[in-house]
Amino acid sequence: MFDSLRRYVYDRRRGLLDTVMTMGTAYAASAYLRERLQEVKLNVMRQRVAKESLRRRFQSTHDDTCFTIMALIPTLAAQILEEMDVESLTNELQSLSASSVARSPSQLLPSQAHDVQSVAETSSISDAQSEAGSMSLSSYSGSGYDVERASGVGSASWVEHMSASGTSQAPHAFLSPPESQLSDSILSTGSSLSHDTSHSLSSANSPSPSTKKRKAQLWKEVKNLTLTRALTTLYTTTLLSLLTAAQLSIIARSRYIASVRASERAERVHERIPHFSLTGILAREAIARVVDVEALCPEWLTKDDDLDGEENADDISEGTEARYLTLSWWILHVGWKDVAERVRGAVESVFDSVSLRNKLSCSELHALILDVRRHVELDGAAGRPHSRFYSCLLPPTPETTAHVLAQGGAPLVLPPPSLRSDPRFVSLLDETRAYLSGPDFAYALTCALDRATSVLIDHLHKRVFGGREDAEGSTVADAREELKIRLVGLLPGLARWSQLALNATPNELVDNIMAVREVSALEAIVISDYQDRYPPIS
Repeated sequence: MFDSLRRYVYDRRRGLLDTVMTMGTAYAASAYLRERLQEVKLNVMRQRVAKESLRRRFQSTHDDTCFTIMALIPTLAAQILEEMDVESLTNELQSLSASSVARSPSQLLPSQAHDVQSVAETSSISDAQSEAGSMSLSSYSGSGYDVERASGVGSASWVEHMSASGTSQAPHAFLSPPESQLSDSILSTGSSLSHDTSHSLSSANSPSPSTKKRKAQLWKEVKNLTLTRALTTLYTTTLLSLLTAAQLSIIARSRYIASVRASERAERVHERIPHFSLTGILAREAIARVVDVEALCPEWLTKDDDLDGEENADDISEGTEARYLTLSWWILHVGWKDVAERVRGAVESVFDSVSLRNKLSCSELHALILDVRRHVELDGAAGRPHSRFYSCLLPPTPETTAHVLAQGGAPLVLPPPSLRSDPRFVSLLDETRAYLSGPDFAYALTCALDRATSVLIDHLHKRVFGGREDAEGSTVADAREELKIRLVGLLPGLARWSQLALNATPNELVDNIMAVREVSALEAIVISDYQDRYPPIS
């Protein structure tokens, strides 16, 4: 029996060998294919988890940026509103007008006092009505949108009387509504007076040349300061938003890389640990009582120190992070003043030839604001848009950096020569400078400023020019001829917008800036820029 079986196998040995080799090859190929498919599946799952983690981290960073900007805006608002106090100028104009009215009766001769008493009483009533009907920037700033919607009636003091008088005329004349212009009634009431009495009354009511000059200067200052404050608010809020977005994106990227590397280190440690069976574990515990186990398996027990060194090199400590975020003190207390100075020069250059009596449409005002932007962003920039803002965002020297850290209350403040003792802070500062001076930041800043300008124009169109909204909430223009309003009638709306942009919660300006697609793209570029900066673990 065995001989016949042996002969059968021997006679068919070649076919059986081919069959065994074929089956072995097929088994090996299927095992290899299953292993590769499992690896691909794990890689796909890891990439999906990594992308989802990065997406959640990006959204969390974007939300943190919005919250941080809203926390920093009050500091900026307090300084801008204090340094550019438009309301105090309008109050001074009102006080000059009231003092000129109060001086008029005392300048008459005693013999004429009784003759013009009725005229003086009528004038006092007219002055009271004028003060009640006038709409100054100070009263406008606290009245909300109701005052803006009523500007067609109340702002006649800004608009109606400008057609009959120059910018050097008394502000009281500007602040008087048409119904309070009592020149005809004064003439009819004083028709019984003598010619000399009428001449004395008119000479007594006319302000002195110095008063006229002072009022003309105040009106010019109100125009320039109102426009400067509005555009400074626009620029500083945009710059602060983009700076904060860049800073928090760099920190988020470092944290993300640290978490990924920590996960990789955990996997490497897990691979180095020998896999023992239950019997082997019990045997190891028994042997450990007699033999030094570290001498048997030194590799997976002694290389953890190198991994910890890699982890400590990439982490950002709390002190370093606090010092890095303190750098925003510069734009909040120093940089915004440089921006305001440039905006003031551009406003004076563009609007100096525009009289307060000039009627402007919304599109014409938009064109003037774009002209101001051209002066601010391009003039003196040597063909590099927005390069002039670089010194407004971060302190330029180590000495100013140390000053910012000291003033901002950052922990463990070091003198300028010792700043290099914190290499992580220095590397973060260098990375931020590189991003702020790059073309991606310049393009995102341009798009953000365009959106901020649109927010300002849409607000004026809706609240001052009386534009209507469509079903989606966007402002649309009427089909008829575009409405034109004198520049003096636009100043209250500009003053009110700057206050809303700095103090409103939720903040429409910040929300629109952070909703710009290019700003989100800038954040994504910063967060995902880690391949060249962080080489893979070997």
